[in-house]
Amino acid sequence: MVIVTDSPNSYGHDVKLLVEHHGATVRAMHPRLGEHQMRSKLSLLPVLLPNLFAYRSAWREGDDVVVISWYIVPVLVLLKLRLVHQPRRIVAWGNIVQSRKMREGFAAFLRWFADDRLYFVADSSVEEEAVLRGGRLRRDRVIMLPFREVVGLPLGKATGEDYVFTGGYTNRDYDLFLEVAKGLEEKVEISATEANGLPADLPDHIRVDTTFAPGRFEEMVAGSRLVVIPLKASGGGSGHSVLLQALKYHKPVIVTRHPAIIDTLGDDYLGYVEPGDLEGLRTAVDRALHDPEFDRALRAASIDGRAAVDAWPPMADEIVSIIETGHEKTIDLGGAQVVVLPAGADIDAD
Repeated sequence: MVIVTDSPNSYGHDVKLLVEHHGATVRAMHPRLGEHQMRSKLSLLPVLLPNLFAYRSAWREGDDVVVISWYIVPVLVLLKLRLVHQPRRIVAWGNIVQSRKMREGFAAFLRWFADDRLYFVADSSVEEEAVLRGGRLRRDRVIMLPFREVVGLPLGKATGEDYVFTGGYTNRDYDLFLEVAKGLEEKVEISATEANGLPADLPDHIRVDTTFAPGRFEEMVAGSRLVVIPLKASGGGSGHSVLLQALKYHKPVIVTRHPAIIDTLGDDYLGYVEPGDLEGLRTAVDRALHDPEFDRALRAASIDGRAAVDAWPPMADEIVSIIETGHEKTIDLGGAQVVVLPAGADIDAD
């Protein structure tokens, strides 16, 4: 098994498991990119341009290739042109697209360049639908596995109940949230980036932290009274990381109803608000802060949500299972060699 990625630090927990438990080899195409937490799409373009030697030497004929993020684009192009070794199976993983147009463009690319060796792991039902409808991949070649960052979701120790917290970078509706936050008596802490463009002239009870360091972000979640995740209606998988951290600390969560969030919490979670619904968000936040019964119900749902996520298999094991399911196996039945084909395999009469 060969993992094609920018750096071993990308999805590092699962890459480490694939290497240590399943014998995978990592081919890092641009290790320095893994030194930064936030990366723009433009920063990836130079390293996505096919370096033929790097890809030709990355794997051998018949290897299983796991491709993380946008490296699936040059991999599929080079395979179509038959300029690299032909792998046995390809698993694409970590392709999160927020823009609808980019999702449609990527799906169109898959329609032209994918083949039956490709298994596509979608981290949300948004991406799943895009590659099924637009990419026209076979149903048995697309697997939706809700986003996860670490193995399981162990319980964290909350450090306080001191403020309302929101944070994150992609697909956030901070304008909507600030309309609600300005009217709160409680302190509000926001962890965002400069690119989110939050105004500088905010009331004194609202503080914005733009360091956006992973350790600091989790500290802010752990010390919060309530976690609010305001999302825009568009976007693919978004809000995942904050949601998982809130569940880790059993925090009550108010979150925009979004397909990628529903994949984790289910459709009947009681802390949903509709996209763009100012009064709905204001009412939900007020209830969470001042209605003890609603607060207890949100905390109970958070406890149940963490337990459910904690029981998910590690993504590394899921990847290996996909590869093994896609392989034919030969078994011996009383001296007769019988080949067992994977489900959905094309059968050659010869």
